[in-house]
Amino acid sequence: MKLIDRYIFAQTWRNFAAICGIIVAFLLLENLSRLLHLLENVEEPISLLLQFLLALVPEYLGLGILVAIFLSTALAVRSLSLAGEWQILAATGVSPTRLLLIPMMFGAVGATAETAINFHYRPVGERRLDQLLDEVRLGRHGVGAAIRSIVSFPNGVTVTIDGHDRATGMLTGVFVAMPEVTLTAPRARATHDGFGTIVLRLENGRGLTRRRDGFNVLSFRNLTVRIATTNEKTSTVSLPALDRLPLDEIVELAMRETSKSQTSMPALASIASRLTYSLMALVVPILGIALGAPPMRGRSGAGLVLGILMIVGFVRAASFVESSSLQRPVLASGVLMLLSGGAAGLLWRFEIRSGPGFVDRLIDRQLVSPLLYLAKGKARTALKV
Repeated sequence: MKLIDRYIFAQTWRNFAAICGIIVAFLLLENLSRLLHLLENVEEPISLLLQFLLALVPEYLGLGILVAIFLSTALAVRSLSLAGEWQILAATGVSPTRLLLIPMMFGAVGATAETAINFHYRPVGERRLDQLLDEVRLGRHGVGAAIRSIVSFPNGVTVTIDGHDRATGMLTGVFVAMPEVTLTAPRARATHDGFGTIVLRLENGRGLTRRRDGFNVLSFRNLTVRIATTNEKTSTVSLPALDRLPLDEIVELAMRETSKSQTSMPALASIASRLTYSLMALVVPILGIALGAPPMRGRSGAGLVLGILMIVGFVRAASFVESSSLQRPVLASGVLMLLSGGAAGLLWRFEIRSGPGFVDRLIDRQLVSPLLYLAKGKARTALKV
């Protein structure tokens, strides 16, 4: 690696790591309050919270990598431009293509990471997230998680709980509906036997059983009810959502779709959408080079904003391709990548031909200046009135 490459690498990798960490942390914090509310009454909430957050990391990291590659490249170019070093490199005869070497290296690493995340780690995380949610909902980490909600268990059992005292572990306002009996109790305690069964000990409650000519009402001081959270008799296995399927399973499903000549191919669309993220990781370094340099004697950040908007638009379009059941998802993904890569390539060529900050100058002249002029005109009109 030559000196110029080491210099650009040093300017880029710190920003890349920091931006990735900030994006993932911000997205995790966005879900923190919801998770804390969900885990308010469970046993060992900190351990469960960490498991939930760990399961969310792959999805958020997949989004963060694209933004981090773009911003780290653009900020490195911007920093070198403001110091005059980017112009010096161009003046010494270093070609624009040569300056792409280190950013494209980050793009290749990002493409590899996106492939691993989207075809393995994100499906594993999504499945783990579903498993944790089911465990909490079914009371395997404490029935207190079911407070003020209707929880349906296997074998036709439904439970509702009004309140939970964390200090004593006492449940209040317990209602249990079973096929043969309905039970209510003002107080109860619950434990989990570790084998998929909740042991519910009801105190001073009442029960209602059906008979041919009416109902029988019974009262009890203490009654133990065992509620299974898994149904061992169930023989049907429900297929997970496509985003939960790893590489081997999604490829097998896509092959079945193509052999049957289906009108819609959701599995193939999912594969195509995941691959576009890997390909986009090779496009965003070019976008960062094209939009990172500010105009001469200016510090406008319009190019950075435009780049982020383009990445957000790409993510939205890729999600649309995956979820819209198109007849030709591979063609749709190809068109998406052609538009994204073509736009990045054109911006890069314009930047080379028209000088640094071309996009920023264009946005300022065609969009920002007219908007400021209109705003000033409205402000003057308002003051006169």
